[in-house]
Amino acid sequence: RKKSTYSKSFIEKKVGHQLSVDDTAVYNEIIFEYVIQSISRILLKIKTYHHGGAILITRNPNEDLIAKYELNYNRIESAILHILNSVTDNDLLLDEIEAYKRKKKDIPSVLHEEFNQNEMEIEDSYNELIGAVRFVSSLSCVDGLVVLSPHLNVSGFGTVISEKALPPYVYLNRSSKISVNKVKIDPKHFGTRHQSMFSYCYKHPESLGFVVSQDGEIRAIKNIGGEVMMWENIKVYQFERSSKMPK
Repeated sequence: RKKSTYSKSFIEKKVGHQLSVDDTAVYNEIIFEYVIQSISRILLKIKTYHHGGAILITRNPNEDLIAKYELNYNRIESAILHILNSVTDNDLLLDEIEAYKRKKKDIPSVLHEEFNQNEMEIEDSYNELIGAVRFVSSLSCVDGLVVLSPHLNVSGFGTVISEKALPPYVYLNRSSKISVNKVKIDPKHFGTRHQSMFSYCYKHPESLGFVVSQDGEIRAIKNIGGEVMMWENIKVYQFERSSKMPK
C-alpha cells in the first residue's frame, strides 16, 4: 500500500486544486483500490489463457532479473489517474448543479454540456483501464514473468529470475492474518515457476509475486519478516463476472 501512495503535491497537480491531508489520504485509498482491482483482473485474465503465468511487483526491476523484452508501459497508472481526475471534476460539477437547484434557478446550458462531456470522459477512462489491463495480461503469453512497478507500470516481460537461492521453508498461510494457520512446506515441492518466485521474494522483501498455475490456481507470495509466505485461492473471484471496473 505504501509503495503505491502518491504525495499530496502530486495529487493536487492531477486534480487541479489544493487538498487537505485527509483529502490526500482519501484519494490514495481510491487509487489503491483501483490498483487492487487491476491486479485481480490481470490474474483472472491470465487464468483464462490456461497456460499459467506470473507477475512480479518490485521497485528494483534491474536486480536479479533478466528481461527478454524490455518495455516502458504506463497505461494502467495513467488510466487510474485519469479516472481520479475526471471523477473529481464530476463531483465539482455536481456541487455547482446542486447549488443552482437549491436556489431554484435554471441550470445554465453550458454547465449541462460540461457535465455530459465529463460523464463521457469518465467512461473513456474506465475503458482505457480495461484495455490496459487486457494488454498487460496478454504479455504473460510469453514464457517468463511480467515485471511491474507498485503503480503497475510494466518494465519488461518474458523475464527470468537469475537469483537461485531458495528459502529453507515456505509458509502456506490459510488466513489473511500473518501468524495464523501457517503451514511449513519445503519449497522444492513446487515447480520451477514457483521456486523462482520464492527465491526472488526471499532476497527482495519489498517485492510481491503472483503465480497462476496451468490449472488456474492463483497464489500470492511475499517475504514477511524473513519468512516467505504463500497464500492460495486469493480473493480475485469477485471480479470474475464483471466486465467493467466499478465506479
